[in-house]
Amino acid sequence: MTHDPPHRLPKPHNYGHWWNNNQLGLQWYQEIFGVRKQVHEYFIDWFDKLRERQPIETILEVGCGRGFPYTEVFKEYAYTGIDISAKEIEWCRQEDRNPQHRFWCGDFLSDDYTDKADLAFSHAVIDHVYDINRFLERIVSCANRAIFVTAFRGWFPNLEQHRYNWEDALTCFNNDVSASEARGVLTRLGCEEVRVAPLRVDNRQDDIDWETVIVARV
Repeated sequence: MTHDPPHRLPKPHNYGHWWNNNQLGLQWYQEIFGVRKQVHEYFIDWFDKLRERQPIETILEVGCGRGFPYTEVFKEYAYTGIDISAKEIEWCRQEDRNPQHRFWCGDFLSDDYTDKADLAFSHAVIDHVYDINRFLERIVSCANRAIFVTAFRGWFPNLEQHRYNWEDALTCFNNDVSASEARGVLTRLGCEEVRVAPLRVDNRQDDIDWETVIVARV
């Protein structure tokens, strides 16, 4: 189904079921990283510039999966990984013995997670949520200094409102993020240096050659 929902969307009853019950392992996350490697390189370069301007001590990743590659990238930081999949969070807790790292399982769009980090970031999660604006509100509420969000399904500069597409097989959405609506939400929340822009990627797997990058200072 395709629809343009109101600002507050109900959570589908089976939302996230597939992510808790699939048989995918670490190799799948490594392959996904490889497909969008340029995006991650762009983010790491952006982060290096950010920490030159201001101190960053705590980091939150929303949709961490098995923590690849950011538990290693941020091994010197107090890093928290969040994911809706209990099996992935349990794997991270068993495999990542870094005393500065911790993991939390749950639906990030709820109000259950309340801790803050200097930087809150997320890759290819906003595409799957049932309320895009709520996701942006939540990630801003969990950041002390900055947010960095990517949407992998493309760049939609002429889309006035977010477009939601439910996928029964994956029990989540495949969304098209409206650049103007996302920009408006962050501006309304009082964020500064808001930037919603396209990022070109060399992707031969799914023919989606652009990602949407959402950055703001909180």
